[in-house]
Amino acid sequence: MDKQIHLRLLPNPADDSNPIAYWVTLQDGRAISGIKQSDFSTAIEELGADNVIAYIPGIDVLLTHVTLPSGRKSQLRNALPFALEENLIDDVENLHCALGPQLINGQYIAAVSSDDKIQNWHQLLISSGLHLQALLPDTLLLPRSVGSWSIMCENNSAYVRTADADGFVCQKDVLAFLLQKEFDNVGNYLPQSIEVYGCPDFDDTQLSGALKDKVQIVHHPEPSSGNLIELLLNKSPGSSNLNLLQGEYAPSSRLLQRVRPWYASAALVGVLLVLGFTGSMLEYFSLKQQSSQLEQQILQVFRQAFPEVKRNVSATTVSSIMKSRLAELRGKGPGSGPDFSDMLAKVAPVVSKAKDVEAQHLRYQSGQMEILFITPDLQTLENLKNSISNAVPWEVELKSANSTEKKVEGRIVIFRKS
Repeated sequence: MDKQIHLRLLPNPADDSNPIAYWVTLQDGRAISGIKQSDFSTAIEELGADNVIAYIPGIDVLLTHVTLPSGRKSQLRNALPFALEENLIDDVENLHCALGPQLINGQYIAAVSSDDKIQNWHQLLISSGLHLQALLPDTLLLPRSVGSWSIMCENNSAYVRTADADGFVCQKDVLAFLLQKEFDNVGNYLPQSIEVYGCPDFDDTQLSGALKDKVQIVHHPEPSSGNLIELLLNKSPGSSNLNLLQGEYAPSSRLLQRVRPWYASAALVGVLLVLGFTGSMLEYFSLKQQSSQLEQQILQVFRQAFPEVKRNVSATTVSSIMKSRLAELRGKGPGSGPDFSDMLAKVAPVVSKAKDVEAQHLRYQSGQMEILFITPDLQTLENLKNSISNAVPWEVELKSANSTEKKVEGRIVIFRKS
């Protein structure tokens, strides 16, 4: 089996164009080297001709679940951005969406990131002549075994892997809160254990009473380097069936990946000279046919997403219509309100300490966070609103409160006063 280099890239505060690189060489799933570290430009000289699996910051990649209609993989990838857009803050045209494996409940894993960031990482790796096999969020460096989740704390961040291609990154002080939400989401598919690396403060006291008897917390020694990639020395990350190299970033073939960019350019020139006019005409008609097929797919997906649009539209007008619809849904779009992570870091501890309070749904848009809570009575809801108000520097309003059988559903909104 070919050797694989697992390369983790992190931003370099001293040089944005030259990230810090950490890498380990694996063969047959086992590490055959220790951890190596340098800036990326120096690392290129040592990485050689082996296949590279690169990991970029997981904080920049959202792993989520999405329901898609049945179809071929290519059709699913085309439909993916439209299926995700209602839950995304940014314009889908600014995002890169990658399709992951299908879950047991029929949904799919999807990875979402800024297209600019993916483009920058991809350009950096490809222009360096590396044989890039896969691009993944570094969340998936955590080991994965059936029936367990993995957690590792690194500096002020907590990395959580809940499945082959699923997980999240958060600040350590909101880990317990988000983990509880993840337990709520999986329902009966609870893990048997949580393997914890380097989080000495995390124990079963941070789990709700019912979960303490169902989920075992297993602590492992903290990696001496304090770096996620050190876990590869003893445990394989396993297969994720996810790759951010999709769409325009998909490698055309394994052969082309093994050709240096300047060799590929020279070979292309040679082929064009041989084929001449005939080859150009064949390519023209082939591309024209592909373009026509793609336009039909775009229109088909658009009709499925917006059946209320009855007038005739063309593939070229779909983009402007989508922007208009997104503007209607989002008002002014991403504003200058509080950052989501800052807001969550202040609100989550208050909610986790509140008794008889359950957070059912959270929505963040344009600097405004809206949370649906279930409480036993109106007074508890009012007390929660006051507690949040005392803990955050923003405006807090009780938007609605509906009494149902033995419970109250209330929406609390947190925002910066204009």
